[in-house]
Amino acid sequence: MNAVARVKLTEKERRFVAAYLGEANGNGTEAVRVAGYRGTPGSLRVKANRLLTKGNVAQAVADFQAVRDQEAIATADERDRLLTDIARSWAADGDRIRAVAELNRVGGRHVTRLADPDGNPLSFTVVTGVPPPK
Repeated sequence: MNAVARVKLTEKERRFVAAYLGEANGNGTEAVRVAGYRGTPGSLRVKANRLLTKGNVAQAVADFQAVRDQEAIATADERDRLLTDIARSWAADGDRIRAVAELNRVGGRHVTRLADPDGNPLSFTVVTGVPPPK
């Protein structure tokens, strides 16, 4: 929990943040209980609300969630590695072909060929930077 370490927290607050983002799965009352706070369900709910609105705790939760969300998104290299693994694997031929096609598409090697109903290739010119006619 490196993101949490940057914010000053007591040991119980650290345990609360870890539980809230971990095993309590966003349930503040459960996170308070796991962190070691004691009391009735109502008092634990109030304590969870106070902790979640406390500046340093709220910042620690937000920081950790931002890091976790960022790490959840695969980079382009990770996606390329995964597709390459599939393309080189003993997966079904259809899966391998789709992986190669996707690698070609994202790598700019994919060309969409347009044709008229008779199968004759269509050609057109794309002009950029020219204002539309009035």
